Amino acid sequence: MRAPDVPPAGRGGEALSASANLEPLLDRLETLITATAAGKSFRPVDRQVLMSIVVEAALIYDGTRYLADEASRCTFHELGEPLARVIESLKHDANRDSVFVALGAPATLALSPDQRAVEEAVARYDVLLGDLDKIARAVPEPPAKRGPGRPARKDLLALVAHLANYWERATGECITQLWSKDEPISSAAQFIHAVVLFIDPQGLRSVPEMMEQIIKARRAAISGN
Repeated sequence: MRAPDVPPAGRGGEALSASANLEPLLDRLETLITATAAGKSFRPVDRQVLMSIVVEAALIYDGTRYLADEASRCTFHELGEPLARVIESLKHDANRDSVFVALGAPATLALSPDQRAVEEAVARYDVLLGDLDKIARAVPEPPAKRGPGRPARKDLLALVAHLANYWERATGECITQLWSKDEPISSAAQFIHAVVLFIDPQGLRSVPEMMEQIIKARRAAISGN
């Protein structure tokens, strides 16, 4: 299936709302919802709400991708070992006088009559150690190394979960998926596939996997496992 001309991820809701492809997409989504909810006491599809769902899905997708990118570049976890060594060195009895001097105490610490400068240096030392201890406690464990295979798609999983929630509210039916040669067969799969095609066609290959994760998680929640 040829991908439509869509705004690239990251251009925000206004760009999506202004896309010429949005109205045909909403027509397709409304048809799928109406056919699935036929015979049930559901209100007609609100086009404005439906458009909001699509725009929100794009914002969730972009936001999750941004946070994942920020997390991947964060090296805070690398502070653990060197920070522990620094704290240990600062607390070492043989180093304390040198640290006090570095914090403003007189160089002739033992003979100095300027007790106020000494007391202020000691107070700064205590605050410094307290702050470093707080940072050390906040350092997370190193991220787990991934095994072979494709990287996790938290951005796409969040997008699909958002669409799945709306689908179930709008139709009264649980999401199901059925595919034939990468083409969606079930109505829920067609609904999610259409929105992902609009927002990020490059993610289409991962949609069945994302839907499977969500379906399994919901079945487990229902069974209590």
